[in-house]
Amino acid sequence: MLFGPILGWLGVAFRRYVHIFEDAKPRNLSLWWTLPLAFSGVGIVSMFIPSVLGNGQASAQTQFEAEWLGGFGLASGTLVLLAKTATTLLTIRAGGWGGTLTPGLALGAGLGAVTGLLWSQIWPGTSIAAFVFIGAAVFLGASTKAPLTGLVLLMEFTHQGSEILVPTILAIGGAVAATAWAERTHTEAE
Repeated sequence: MLFGPILGWLGVAFRRYVHIFEDAKPRNLSLWWTLPLAFSGVGIVSMFIPSVLGNGQASAQTQFEAEWLGGFGLASGTLVLLAKTATTLLTIRAGGWGGTLTPGLALGAGLGAVTGLLWSQIWPGTSIAAFVFIGAAVFLGASTKAPLTGLVLLMEFTHQGSEILVPTILAIGGAVAATAWAERTHTEAE
């Protein structure tokens, strides 16, 4: 409940940046240099953080494994989260094509893992996997403007979630309220 609105707002911010970068991406011969340059940058990052490659499945898996790494998991999870966000947006800005469903899922899982690892410092014994699931569901729902679809997709992908359905729905409710407020504020600012 505490982090649902924050994750929802971050999902909206991700969606906005994706749209901004898609609108600004090159659509002419400059693709011949922007894509190789961006892919070289992603390749360099992947030498240190291999899970940034691909559609987000490896990043999400890294977040689920962060629970076993203790304090190192928090630093590792944060680093993977930041690197995956940067490489996804860089690829989109350089002219890369593709969807944002699985990257959104991975980023939400990363935010959930970092949140869970922080919470476990206050409340030992916390299930990090529950935070990862809730974070992925909330962020995916907010970034796609389809909160219930995000939840159902995640449950279908993972075959998990029935035991934490109530906290997930409460977090999604907070995210829906936060995203509605963010959208209204953004519209008024324009």
